Amino acid sequence: MRGENTFESLVCGLRGLLCEERGTTAIEYGLIAALIVIAAASAMAAMSDSVINLFNYWTNAVVSALGGG
Repeated sequence: MRGENTFESLVCGLRGLLCEERGTTAIEYGLIAALIVIAAASAMAAMSDSVINLFNYWTNAVVSALGGG
């Protein structure tokens, strides 16, 4: 008998959580922000070698133009 009441209260609690809409917007905004961070980090990681090569090219060009290399 006691187990049935516990199960019933668990089901009622889960129904309440599933029907509850307060806080849903905050969770959605949090998920969107997390996806943006993941996308930005992925893009930065993918472009890092290109950016490093670009800076190295221009550094060498400036050093050569100034007669240092």
